[in-house]
Amino acid sequence: MDTTVRERADLCFAAGNLAEAEKLYQQYRLDNPVDGQILSKLALLSFWRNDLAQAERLFHEAGMTSSWYQKCRPFNVMQLFQQAMLCIRQARWREAADLLRKAQGPIPVGPFRPLRARAAQAELFIATPPYQINGPDRVDLPFVVSEPLPVVEISVNGSEPAKFFLDTGAEELILDHAFARQITANIVDSAWEEYAGGKKGKTGYGKVDQVSLGAMLVQHVPVTTLDLQHISRPVFGEVDIKGVIGTRFLMHFMATINYPARQLTLRKSEKVIMDDFYRHAEQNSCHVIPFWLVETHLIFARGAFNERPAGMMFIDTGLAGGGFMTSRHKLEQDGVKLDWRAAKSGYGGGGKINALELVVDRVVLGEYAQRVIQEKVDCIVTEKELSIFKGSLGFAVEGLISHRFLRDFSLTFDFMRMQMVLQRK
Repeated sequence: MDTTVRERADLCFAAGNLAEAEKLYQQYRLDNPVDGQILSKLALLSFWRNDLAQAERLFHEAGMTSSWYQKCRPFNVMQLFQQAMLCIRQARWREAADLLRKAQGPIPVGPFRPLRARAAQAELFIATPPYQINGPDRVDLPFVVSEPLPVVEISVNGSEPAKFFLDTGAEELILDHAFARQITANIVDSAWEEYAGGKKGKTGYGKVDQVSLGAMLVQHVPVTTLDLQHISRPVFGEVDIKGVIGTRFLMHFMATINYPARQLTLRKSEKVIMDDFYRHAEQNSCHVIPFWLVETHLIFARGAFNERPAGMMFIDTGLAGGGFMTSRHKLEQDGVKLDWRAAKSGYGGGGKINALELVVDRVVLGEYAQRVIQEKVDCIVTEKELSIFKGSLGFAVEGLISHRFLRDFSLTFDFMRMQMVLQRK
């Protein structure tokens, strides 16, 4: 019976049915309390649900029961990284830096170089914790433009207002390399990271002293840097993009991307403020959809497209020109003919990519009564698959939901309750 339960749990996890997988792993654990691999999987799922205390306990138990080789490099690198990310989410920066240094090993080259860069960044916040938020309980930042993606103006290190686009597919607050130098950002290391279409981009890691969002001031903010010039003009034309507002910045607020009202609203994540938001939401026709925060910043919720069964959808608001993206192999399996001779150039964090534009009949976000359905959604398919479509996360990903799907809604991310609230205007 134990083997059957574990096999079912593994199948559910691989298919992206994480809630059911967690239930089955817990059931299996009742008869196998010292299985280090299952404890690690349960710790990871707790982390992705944002149950940080339980994740910490389970990671500790997994470490105590793992076999000797699982505790040695390179077999323990991923678990060390996951524990470091947990420590960062708990603001335990010294422990995070130590875990990342341990994971990077004695010669941090190749795939281990980003670990060194992240460790150096974490060390910046040991004495001075980041995200010290001062000012009003709420700010509303108007969109400078709404298409092809929302852009707002913020000030970094006292700069003149600079244009940043909103992208939940991005990790941190990202600065253009040249802008980072101009405002004297403290960049302590760099590494080559993978972006859309498998392209690599040189990424700097560091901090800035302050970010001004209207009347709100956020001090000691982690940042990364990237060459955004190859994105700015081809995608945004005359709008001079200096940076990107990513998920790890937004998650320190209750953040609302209000597409119809053309504004970004940031509320402090305090109970009375959040309760007031939900009282208002209950009076309107809102959809409340749970999500998982996977790895460092990836927002995943259940959904489906066309006639395919439900699976995991990556909520990435930064896909300019599209509302949906999926794997070329899924479309080919469904009998869709893809003519790559008609491919056009697109742009991601690593540079130019080849992509096809098409329309899918139906995209669904959420399940049961909370489903949001859009018909005839603009879809982009890249010639070279994103790593998430190739199993890099350990579970299958059905697609990526983005701008042209979401722009009819006011979209709020609640990182305390781990749910999205969508209201069609």
